[in-house]
Amino acid sequence: MTGSTTLRAAGWRDLAAMARLERRCFPTDAWSAATFWSELAGRPTRSYWVLTGPVASGTGGAVEDEQVLGYAGMSSDGETADA
Repeated sequence: MTGSTTLRAAGWRDLAAMARLERRCFPTDAWSAATFWSELAGRPTRSYWVLTGPVASGTGGAVEDEQVLGYAGMSSDGETADA
């Protein structure tokens, strides 16, 4: 597999991928795409980032399109921040 990863601010187009990853990581209490939408709508007190990169397919290691590999978020309010 070739290519590199990119860290960038999360956008509306990332919500479905973030929700899929959330379900894989937290199957019993995962946030929905609607919850992530609400979080992104809370800017500037909410900040989310995604790590994207190429993912190998199951056939011969061919590289598929860039996919969301991970995400992180932070809520800030005055002097307090939560991650």
